[in-house]
Amino acid sequence: MKFFIKPTIIICVAITLTGLISCKKDWLKPQPLSFYEPNTTYVDAAAMQAALVSCAQNLRLEYYGDNPPILTEMLFSEVSVEGTTDKSGPAQDLNVAITPDNV
Repeated sequence: MKFFIKPTIIICVAITLTGLISCKKDWLKPQPLSFYEPNTTYVDAAAMQAALVSCAQNLRLEYYGDNPPILTEMLFSEVSVEGTTDKSGPAQDLNVAITPDNV
């Protein structure tokens, strides 16, 4: 019984101190994670246009970035030719990889 009282008291004191220290009003106030806060960003048409341009740029990078699905579709069809020979990947040096060896 004596072994259970001391750890119980320590745990209760730790929980009480944590509750007293952590709950302050300034800690509970949310801080914006970036400068694109809705109260300051979307105040006029130019700000909304700038946000849309940023979204379009990120979408373009996601779609046409380093190795998107559309690039694979274009490379393994007759739409485009891979010109890089120093990137690792399935399409690296593609003209050598798909040329028959028995020529």
